[in-house]
Amino acid sequence: VQKTTHRFRLHRYPVAKFDLPKYAEPKHAFAVDASESYAPDGNIRQYKWFVDNRFVATGKTANLQVSTPGDHIVSLLVTDDSGFEDAKSLATKKIHVNFEPLPRWETSLSVAAPNQWLAFDAGNSYDLDGRIKKYTWTFSDGSTESGRKVTKKFPEPGKVDFTLTVDDGTGFENAVQS
Repeated sequence: VQKTTHRFRLHRYPVAKFDLPKYAEPKHAFAVDASESYAPDGNIRQYKWFVDNRFVATGKTANLQVSTPGDHIVSLLVTDDSGFEDAKSLATKKIHVNFEPLPRWETSLSVAAPNQWLAFDAGNSYDLDGRIKKYTWTFSDGSTESGRKVTKKFPEPGKVDFTLTVDDGTGFENAVQS
């Protein structure tokens, strides 16, 4: 009778975990952090970051950026130090990149007499990923009005310019458009 003893090593896979903001601004860096990733049998040797399946960075932490508004997928691939080729783990999360709100308006008249009431309506303004929280009308006479609909009269004849500014309330640089 011949007896042979074999010994082998069981290996547990690493676990990829990361923090990511839910929302970001186009073309502005946002931080990702993989500090919660771990390798039960050793250490994480490599961190690789992807946005929409495209490799973009390495490291436990990174600053990533997305140019186009909408939903995007951020992925983290970690590899441990075991030397096993398949000792990797992948985690993915969604981030939403803010669309800018678009100001649109209508006026009740294109020509009016002095002291005649004019109605201004921003009801056709829109934000593809939310709603507009604030409407501000700035007129060339120096006055401002707030609201989706405003009325105003001008005492003097002449050309009147105005700017409609819409704000989606996200606080991002592209949240306010005129």
